[in-house]
Amino acid sequence: MNTALESLDLLAPEAIADPYSFLAETRRRPGLTWSSRHKAWVATRHGDVTALLRDPRLTANRVGTYLRKHGESPGAQAAATFYRVAQEWMSLKEGADHSRLRSLVQRAFSPRVVKDMASLVVELSDEFVDTFPVGEPFDLLERFAFPLPATVIAGMLGVPVEDRDRFKQWSQGLSALVFAASDVADRHESAARATDELSAYIADLIAEREVSPRDDLISHLIEAGSKQDKLTHLEIVAHAILLLFAGHETTTNLICNSVVALLANPSAADALRSGDVDAGMAVEELLRYDSPAKTVIRVALEDVEVAGTRVPEGDRILLIQSAANRDPGVFADPDVLDLTRANAGAHTSFGSGPHYCLGAPLARLEARLALPILLRRTEGLALAGDLSWQPNLLTRGLERLDVTISGLKSKGLSDG
Repeated sequence: MNTALESLDLLAPEAIADPYSFLAETRRRPGLTWSSRHKAWVATRHGDVTALLRDPRLTANRVGTYLRKHGESPGAQAAATFYRVAQEWMSLKEGADHSRLRSLVQRAFSPRVVKDMASLVVELSDEFVDTFPVGEPFDLLERFAFPLPATVIAGMLGVPVEDRDRFKQWSQGLSALVFAASDVADRHESAARATDELSAYIADLIAEREVSPRDDLISHLIEAGSKQDKLTHLEIVAHAILLLFAGHETTTNLICNSVVALLANPSAADALRSGDVDAGMAVEELLRYDSPAKTVIRVALEDVEVAGTRVPEGDRILLIQSAANRDPGVFADPDVLDLTRANAGAHTSFGSGPHYCLGAPLARLEARLALPILLRRTEGLALAGDLSWQPNLLTRGLERLDVTISGLKSKGLSDG
């Protein structure tokens, strides 16, 4: 069985503001839902989403599929540089190519490496909190949620931290196309410009590391390129761009979304601040409750049947993680933030299967350490403006997060 809902628009203002209420009725419908707006099937139930994330009959290579259909379109031509690089990303590869690339890159995100980042995350969190003004509004995204993960990933890659603001500009240029903000008129041109500039920037770093290797990810990728696995120059550039871009977007949005959720639930904020709840468990619930990931796109490699719906070969399926994470069939009282929820880790926010998010351990670590520090060291933390959500199909994040604080505790007093 399938359901047609011609008006289902996941980029509508009400869907961007509150995807959970917007999709609740769709989740109750049998089978998958067809959206003519997005020219795709929509999966919203937890069981369907998790199964499809692992289904080998679907591919993550939406770029290759797009180019086969629209390669001669003005948009594809305008963003040719971007698509040339994006086609090399492991997140869009399948089979042996995906395994080869992932095995090389994931060494930088091993449990030991991530664990060793803990002291840096704590140090940076305190450093950025120290800059907060008292008694006047400031953008928490700009002062805390962005620079923290951006500095961490820059250090891992071996990229100068002083170029952090350039990363943000490049990320903004890429995000409208990568995250499918299809209502942004110049998204193809912006992505192409950002890709050109980033590629040149990374190429210069590669040239430096080829002469003077360091203990950083770019040097490791170059070393891998000289061995049997063989990474090409374009693959090294592409994955440095991917990691620099994706390495802070998820955590930035996770921190901001979590702060909004905690301010709306003061008792939960108090519990996390005081240590009455486990910070790791709390982060899993925050990932479930308002995930930085909303949607994953898959393309059918053959005719498939899902929940009684026949999906023809070549059709797209939008796997709505935000709807799956609020499925009452899996999570009791799904619209309630419960930092002690036993099965919060069943969320779909980092995906599942071969394409499970490589940076998930690092994002978890950053949020687990940064959020309690933020709550303990600030007094009277409150919103100072309306929330404006990015009009993206794939991610959920704020344009900015204006807040105020009435006081700031020193590091030594933050537990008191």
